[in-house]
Amino acid sequence: MTMSDGDVRRLALTLADANNAAAVGQALAEIVGAERWLLASIEGSALHPLAGAPEVLEPAPLHGFEEAPADPALLSPSLGKLAAEAPLHLCRLRAGDATFLFAAEAPLATDGRTLARAALKRVSGGGKGSLFRDRALSTISHDLRGPLNVIGFAASMLKSSVGESDAELVAKIRRGARQMEGMIRDLLDLGELEAGRLELRPEPTTLGTVMGHVDAAIDPIAESAACTLHREHEAGQAPIVADSERLAHAIVLLVNSACRHATKGEVTLRSGVRDGFAFIEVEDSGKPLDAEARAHLFEPTDRGAEPHSRAKGLALTLARRLVEAHEAAIEALESDGVRVRVTLPSQ
Repeated sequence: MTMSDGDVRRLALTLADANNAAAVGQALAEIVGAERWLLASIEGSALHPLAGAPEVLEPAPLHGFEEAPADPALLSPSLGKLAAEAPLHLCRLRAGDATFLFAAEAPLATDGRTLARAALKRVSGGGKGSLFRDRALSTISHDLRGPLNVIGFAASMLKSSVGESDAELVAKIRRGARQMEGMIRDLLDLGELEAGRLELRPEPTTLGTVMGHVDAAIDPIAESAACTLHREHEAGQAPIVADSERLAHAIVLLVNSACRHATKGEVTLRSGVRDGFAFIEVEDSGKPLDAEARAHLFEPTDRGAEPHSRAKGLALTLARRLVEAHEAAIEALESDGVRVRVTLPSQ
Protein backbone atom coordinates (compact mmCIF):
# COMPACT_ATOMS: atom_id res chain seq x y z
CA MET A 1 0.00 0.00 0.00
CA THR A 2 1.32 3.43 -0.96
CA MET A 3 0.29 7.03 -0.37
CA SER A 4 -0.70 9.59 -2.97
CA ASP A 5 1.97 12.06 -4.11
CA GLY A 6 0.13 14.88 -2.35
CA ASP A 7 -0.02 12.98 0.95
CA VAL A 8 3.67 12.04 0.73
CA ARG A 9 4.64 15.66 0.22
CA ARG A 10 2.29 16.90 2.95
CA LEU A 11 3.55 14.37 5.50
CA ALA A 12 7.21 15.02 4.63
CA LEU A 13 6.81 18.77 5.10
CA THR A 14 4.88 18.31 8.37
CA LEU A 15 7.48 15.91 9.78
CA ALA A 16 10.23 18.35 8.79
CA ASP A 17 8.82 20.71 11.45
CA ALA A 18 8.36 18.01 14.10
CA ASN A 19 10.81 18.41 16.98
CA ASN A 20 9.57 15.67 19.30
CA ALA A 21 7.89 12.27 19.24
CA ALA A 22 4.48 13.73 20.06
CA ALA A 23 4.58 15.91 16.95
CA VAL A 24 5.59 12.91 14.84
CA GLY A 25 2.69 10.89 16.21
CA GLN A 26 0.22 13.70 15.59
CA ALA A 27 1.42 14.05 11.98
CA LEU A 28 0.98 10.31 11.39
CA ALA A 29 -2.49 10.35 12.94
CA GLU A 30 -3.57 13.23 10.73
CA ILE A 31 -2.29 11.63 7.53
CA VAL A 32 -4.23 8.38 8.18
CA GLY A 33 -7.28 10.27 9.47
CA ALA A 34 -7.28 8.66 12.93
CA GLU A 35 -8.95 10.19 15.98
CA ARG A 36 -7.72 7.40 18.25
CA TRP A 37 -4.00 6.69 18.07
CA LEU A 38 -0.92 5.90 20.12
CA LEU A 39 2.81 6.32 19.62
CA ALA A 40 4.91 4.36 22.10
CA SER A 41 8.43 3.07 22.49
CA ILE A 42 9.01 -0.66 22.89
CA GLU A 43 11.55 -1.65 25.50
CA GLY A 44 11.86 -5.40 25.88
CA SER A 45 8.33 -6.65 26.54
CA ALA A 46 7.02 -3.29 27.76
CA LEU A 47 5.11 -0.58 25.97
CA HIS A 48 5.90 3.01 27.00
CA PRO A 49 3.36 5.50 25.56
CA LEU A 50 4.84 8.78 24.30
CA ALA A 51 1.78 10.50 22.86
CA GLY A 52 -1.73 9.68 21.76
CA ALA A 53 -5.39 10.46 21.74
CA PRO A 54 -7.75 10.55 23.49
CA GLU A 55 -5.13 10.21 26.22
CA VAL A 56 -1.62 8.96 26.85
CA LEU A 57 -1.88 5.68 28.75
CA GLU A 58 0.39 4.30 31.46
CA PRO A 59 3.23 1.90 30.62
CA ALA A 60 1.97 -1.64 30.09
CA PRO A 61 3.26 -5.09 29.12
CA LEU A 62 3.38 -6.06 25.45
CA HIS A 63 2.79 -9.68 24.43
CA GLY A 64 3.82 -10.18 20.79
CA PHE A 65 2.91 -8.15 17.71
CA GLU A 66 0.29 -8.30 14.95
CA GLU A 67 -0.33 -5.73 12.23
CA ALA A 68 -4.12 -6.06 12.56
CA PRO A 69 -4.87 -7.93 15.80
CA ALA A 70 -8.32 -9.46 16.19
CA ASP A 71 -8.21 -8.61 19.90
CA PRO A 72 -5.65 -5.85 20.70
CA ALA A 73 -6.21 -6.41 24.43
CA LEU A 74 -4.44 -9.77 24.15
CA LEU A 75 -1.29 -7.94 23.06
CA SER A 76 -1.49 -5.18 25.67
CA PRO A 77 -4.11 -3.69 28.00
CA SER A 78 -3.19 -0.25 26.63
CA LEU A 79 -3.99 -1.33 23.08
CA GLY A 80 -7.24 -2.89 24.24
CA LYS A 81 -8.37 0.39 25.81
CA LEU A 82 -7.39 2.32 22.69
CA ALA A 83 -9.23 -0.04 20.34
CA ALA A 84 -12.56 0.22 22.21
CA GLU A 85 -15.10 -0.95 19.63
CA ALA A 86 -13.08 0.05 16.53
CA PRO A 87 -10.45 -2.03 14.68
CA LEU A 88 -6.82 -1.19 15.38
CA HIS A 89 -3.83 -1.28 13.05
CA LEU A 90 -0.29 -1.54 14.44
CA CYS A 91 2.94 -0.48 12.83
CA ARG A 92 6.36 -1.29 14.28
CA LEU A 93 8.97 1.36 13.42
CA ARG A 94 12.67 0.71 13.92
CA ALA A 95 14.65 3.95 14.19
CA GLY A 96 18.34 3.37 14.84
CA ASP A 97 18.70 1.46 18.11
CA ALA A 98 15.13 2.28 19.21
CA THR A 99 11.85 0.61 18.31
CA PHE A 100 8.49 2.37 18.29
CA LEU A 101 4.89 1.28 17.90
CA PHE A 102 2.29 3.39 16.12
CA ALA A 103 -1.30 2.26 16.60
CA ALA A 104 -4.27 3.87 14.87
CA GLU A 105 -7.71 3.21 13.40
CA ALA A 106 -6.23 3.08 9.89
CA PRO A 107 -3.02 1.48 8.55
CA LEU A 108 0.10 3.53 7.82
CA ALA A 109 1.27 3.11 4.21
CA THR A 110 4.80 2.09 3.23
CA ASP A 111 5.83 5.63 2.26
CA GLY A 112 4.55 6.93 5.59
CA ARG A 113 6.57 4.32 7.47
CA THR A 114 9.76 5.32 5.68
CA LEU A 115 9.28 8.98 6.57
CA ALA A 116 8.20 8.13 10.13
CA ARG A 117 11.31 6.04 10.81
CA ALA A 118 13.61 8.84 9.65
CA ALA A 119 11.72 11.46 11.69
CA LEU A 120 11.73 9.33 14.85
CA LYS A 121 15.43 8.64 14.49
CA ARG A 122 16.03 12.38 14.23
CA VAL A 123 13.88 13.49 17.19
CA SER A 124 15.07 10.65 19.42
CA GLY A 125 18.71 11.62 18.95
CA GLY A 126 19.59 8.57 16.90
CA GLY A 127 20.67 10.48 13.82
CA LYS A 128 21.80 13.84 12.55
CA GLY A 129 19.30 16.46 11.51
CA SER A 130 20.19 16.03 7.87
CA LEU A 131 19.08 12.39 7.85
CA PHE A 132 15.38 13.18 7.74
CA ARG A 133 15.84 16.04 5.31
CA ASP A 134 17.76 13.88 2.86
CA ARG A 135 15.26 11.03 3.11
CA ALA A 136 12.29 13.37 2.73
CA LEU A 137 13.77 15.20 -0.25
CA SER A 138 14.66 11.95 -1.96
CA THR A 139 11.17 10.55 -1.39
CA ILE A 140 9.42 13.68 -2.64
CA SER A 141 11.56 14.06 -5.74
CA HIS A 142 11.32 10.38 -6.71
CA ASP A 143 7.57 10.09 -6.17
CA LEU A 144 6.72 13.32 -7.98
CA ARG A 145 9.00 12.91 -10.98
CA GLY A 146 7.32 9.74 -12.19
CA PRO A 147 3.83 11.23 -12.60
CA LEU A 148 5.29 14.44 -14.02
CA ASN A 149 7.12 12.52 -16.73
CA VAL A 150 3.86 10.80 -17.66
CA ILE A 151 2.02 14.13 -17.78
CA GLY A 152 4.73 15.71 -19.94
CA PHE A 153 4.81 12.76 -22.34
CA ALA A 154 1.01 12.67 -22.63
CA ALA A 155 0.89 16.42 -23.31
CA SER A 156 3.52 16.05 -26.04
CA MET A 157 1.50 13.27 -27.68
CA LEU A 158 -1.71 15.31 -27.48
CA LYS A 159 -0.10 18.40 -28.97
CA SER A 160 -0.24 17.01 -32.51
CA SER A 161 -3.71 15.48 -32.24
CA VAL A 162 -5.95 18.09 -30.59
CA GLY A 163 -7.78 20.91 -32.29
CA GLU A 164 -7.10 24.61 -31.85
CA SER A 165 -9.70 24.89 -29.11
CA ASP A 166 -7.75 22.45 -26.91
CA ALA A 167 -4.23 23.49 -27.92
CA GLU A 168 -3.98 26.12 -25.19
CA LEU A 169 -5.14 23.64 -22.55
CA VAL A 170 -2.42 21.20 -23.60
CA ALA A 171 0.13 24.04 -23.53
CA LYS A 172 -0.94 24.90 -19.97
CA ILE A 173 -0.51 21.27 -18.93
CA ARG A 174 3.02 21.22 -20.36
CA ARG A 175 3.89 24.52 -18.66
CA GLY A 176 2.54 23.22 -15.37
CA ALA A 177 4.60 20.04 -15.62
CA ARG A 178 7.77 22.05 -16.39
CA GLN A 179 7.03 24.35 -13.46
CA MET A 180 6.70 21.39 -11.12
CA GLU A 181 9.98 19.93 -12.42
CA GLY A 182 11.62 23.25 -11.62
CA MET A 183 10.17 23.22 -8.11
CA ILE A 184 11.59 19.75 -7.51
CA ARG A 185 15.04 20.88 -8.68
CA ASP A 186 14.81 23.93 -6.42
CA LEU A 187 13.83 21.76 -3.46
CA LEU A 188 16.81 19.47 -4.01
CA ASP A 189 19.19 22.40 -4.56
CA LEU A 190 18.02 24.01 -1.31
CA GLY A 191 18.61 20.77 0.54
CA GLU A 192 22.13 20.51 -0.90
CA LEU A 193 22.87 24.12 0.03
CA GLU A 194 21.60 23.63 3.58
CA ALA A 195 23.80 20.54 3.90
CA GLY A 196 26.81 22.35 2.43
CA ARG A 197 27.06 19.91 -0.45
CA LEU A 198 26.06 22.04 -3.45
CA GLU A 199 29.21 22.55 -5.49
CA LEU A 200 29.67 25.93 -7.17
CA ARG A 201 32.24 26.49 -9.89
CA PRO A 202 33.10 30.18 -9.72
CA GLU A 203 35.35 31.52 -12.46
CA PRO A 204 36.20 34.91 -13.99
CA THR A 205 33.35 36.09 -16.20
CA THR A 206 31.39 39.27 -16.92
CA LEU A 207 28.14 40.75 -15.71
CA GLY A 208 26.84 40.55 -19.28
CA THR A 209 27.47 36.80 -19.44
CA VAL A 210 25.35 36.20 -16.35
CA MET A 211 22.59 38.46 -17.65
CA GLY A 212 22.69 36.61 -20.95
CA HIS A 213 21.79 33.40 -19.11
CA VAL A 214 19.02 35.25 -17.28
CA ASP A 215 17.57 36.85 -20.42
CA ALA A 216 17.42 33.48 -22.16
CA ALA A 217 15.27 32.01 -19.40
CA ILE A 218 12.83 34.73 -18.36
CA ASP A 219 10.79 35.41 -21.52
CA PRO A 220 8.72 32.19 -21.18
CA ILE A 221 8.16 33.02 -17.50
CA ALA A 222 6.88 36.50 -18.34
CA GLU A 223 4.71 35.17 -21.15
CA SER A 224 3.13 32.56 -18.91
CA ALA A 225 2.36 35.22 -16.26
CA ALA A 226 1.13 37.76 -18.86
CA CYS A 227 3.82 40.10 -17.57
CA THR A 228 5.69 42.84 -19.44
CA LEU A 229 9.48 42.76 -18.98
CA HIS A 230 11.71 45.81 -19.18
CA ARG A 231 15.49 45.44 -19.38
CA GLU A 232 17.98 48.10 -18.37
CA HIS A 233 21.46 46.62 -18.71
CA GLU A 234 24.70 48.61 -18.43
CA ALA A 235 28.40 47.79 -18.01
CA GLY A 236 28.04 44.34 -19.52
CA GLN A 237 31.83 43.90 -19.62
CA ALA A 238 32.20 44.50 -15.87
CA PRO A 239 34.38 41.65 -14.53
CA ILE A 240 32.96 39.37 -11.83
CA VAL A 241 33.79 35.94 -10.44
CA ALA A 242 30.79 33.64 -10.33
CA ASP A 243 29.26 30.34 -11.26
CA SER A 244 27.37 31.99 -14.11
CA GLU A 245 24.55 29.46 -14.36
CA ARG A 246 23.95 29.22 -10.61
CA LEU A 247 23.97 32.98 -10.12
CA ALA A 248 21.70 33.41 -13.14
CA HIS A 249 19.30 30.86 -11.65
CA ALA A 250 19.05 32.96 -8.48
CA ILE A 251 18.06 35.98 -10.57
CA VAL A 252 15.56 33.91 -12.58
CA LEU A 253 13.93 32.87 -9.30
CA LEU A 254 13.60 36.54 -8.36
CA VAL A 255 12.08 37.37 -11.75
CA ASN A 256 9.67 34.47 -11.46
CA SER A 257 8.50 35.70 -8.06
CA ALA A 258 8.17 39.24 -9.39
CA CYS A 259 6.10 38.15 -12.39
CA ARG A 260 3.72 36.19 -10.20
CA HIS A 261 3.13 39.16 -7.88
CA ALA A 262 3.28 42.13 -10.25
CA THR A 263 -0.33 43.27 -9.96
CA LYS A 264 0.05 45.70 -12.87
CA GLY A 265 2.07 43.23 -14.93
CA GLU A 266 5.30 45.25 -15.06
CA VAL A 267 8.75 43.90 -14.13
CA THR A 268 12.06 45.69 -14.66
CA LEU A 269 15.40 43.90 -14.71
CA ARG A 270 18.47 46.11 -14.23
CA SER A 271 22.18 45.43 -14.11
CA GLY A 272 25.24 47.64 -13.98
CA VAL A 273 27.94 49.03 -11.71
CA ARG A 274 27.36 51.47 -8.86
CA ASP A 275 30.05 52.76 -6.48
CA GLY A 276 32.48 50.21 -7.87
CA PHE A 277 30.22 47.19 -7.28
CA ALA A 278 28.34 45.21 -9.91
CA PHE A 279 24.66 44.89 -9.11
CA ILE A 280 21.50 43.25 -10.43
CA GLU A 281 18.01 44.49 -9.57
CA VAL A 282 14.53 43.08 -10.07
CA GLU A 283 11.67 45.51 -9.51
CA ASP A 284 7.96 44.90 -10.03
CA SER A 285 4.68 46.72 -9.74
CA GLY A 286 3.30 44.56 -6.94
CA LYS A 287 2.08 45.61 -3.52
CA PRO A 288 4.88 47.42 -1.63
CA LEU A 289 6.46 45.79 1.42
CA ASP A 290 6.73 47.48 4.78
CA ALA A 291 10.09 47.63 6.55
CA GLU A 292 9.49 44.46 8.58
CA ALA A 293 8.45 42.43 5.55
CA ARG A 294 11.49 43.65 3.60
CA ALA A 295 13.80 42.64 6.45
CA HIS A 296 12.46 39.09 6.56
CA LEU A 297 11.55 38.55 2.91
CA PHE A 298 14.23 35.94 2.21
CA GLU A 299 13.99 34.03 5.48
CA PRO A 300 12.21 30.67 5.80
CA THR A 301 8.96 31.15 7.71
CA ASP A 302 6.59 28.96 9.67
CA ARG A 303 3.49 27.94 7.80
CA GLY A 304 0.64 30.34 8.50
CA ALA A 305 3.02 33.01 9.79
CA GLU A 306 4.17 34.55 6.51
CA PRO A 307 4.51 38.35 6.82
CA HIS A 308 3.76 38.68 3.09
CA SER A 309 2.44 36.38 0.38
CA ARG A 310 5.85 36.34 -1.32
CA ALA A 311 7.35 34.65 1.73
CA LYS A 312 5.56 31.41 0.84
CA GLY A 313 7.42 28.75 -1.10
CA LEU A 314 11.09 28.04 -1.72
CA ALA A 315 12.04 30.48 -4.48
CA LEU A 316 13.17 33.46 -2.43
CA THR A 317 14.94 31.34 0.19
CA LEU A 318 16.83 29.44 -2.51
CA ALA A 319 17.68 32.69 -4.32
CA ARG A 320 19.18 34.06 -1.12
CA ARG A 321 21.22 30.92 -0.48
CA LEU A 322 22.61 30.93 -4.03
CA VAL A 323 23.49 34.62 -3.81
CA GLU A 324 25.17 34.24 -0.43
CA ALA A 325 27.11 31.22 -1.71
CA HIS A 326 28.74 33.72 -4.10
CA GLU A 327 29.64 35.95 -1.11
CA ALA A 328 27.22 38.50 -2.54
CA ALA A 329 24.49 40.46 -0.74
CA ILE A 330 20.74 40.45 -1.37
CA GLU A 331 18.28 42.98 0.02
CA ALA A 332 14.77 44.31 -0.52
CA LEU A 333 14.73 48.08 -0.99
CA GLU A 334 11.98 50.60 -0.39
CA SER A 335 10.00 51.09 -3.57
CA ASP A 336 6.57 51.89 -4.99
CA GLY A 337 6.40 48.18 -5.74
CA VAL A 338 8.92 45.52 -4.71
CA ARG A 339 12.59 46.04 -5.52
CA VAL A 340 15.29 43.47 -4.84
CA ARG A 341 18.99 44.17 -5.34
CA VAL A 342 21.89 41.71 -5.53
CA THR A 343 25.28 43.34 -4.99
CA LEU A 344 28.31 41.33 -6.06
CA PRO A 345 31.68 41.52 -4.27
CA SER A 346 34.31 43.81 -5.75
CA GLN A 347 37.05 42.30 -7.92
